Amino acid sequence: MTVPIALMRKFQNFELIFSGGEGRLVPTCTTEAELAKIFYEEQGVDMKRVTLESKARTTRENAIRVDALLG
Repeated sequence: MTVPIALMRKFQNFELIFSGGEGRLVPTCTTEAELAKIFYEEQGVDMKRVTLESKARTTRENAIRVDALLG
């Protein structure tokens, strides 16, 4: 999660898509995307350059949903 921060600081037009829902057997009602949002905000990342996808539950779903976001 830290590598994109350095890239965003180095390349001003770099945008990030973070995909992560909740794939746990026992739900906690907190998605990986929500946790990533908190982390990136604490690091001072411009959240206008970040797209959060929070419905994917598996790696396969991450890929499908990011593909849909990218068109």
